[in-house]
Amino acid sequence: MKFELNINMDNAAFQDDPDGEGEYQPNLELETRLNRIALAVGNGNQNGKVIDSNGNHVGDWAII
Repeated sequence: MKFELNINMDNAAFQDDPDGEGEYQPNLELETRLNRIALAVGNGNQNGKVIDSNGNHVGDWAII
């Protein structure tokens, strides 16, 4: 058994803040995605899609 995770971070949700307002922080976006995956695993899910804060499908994960 193994866990596979793929996240594409080449989109706006993962970019540095363009105007310095602190609105975008790639590390916080990644943390949020990983926390949601952890919750899904804790709820018994075996796979899922990674959806960024803008609602875009940016990856997939699976326990195989």
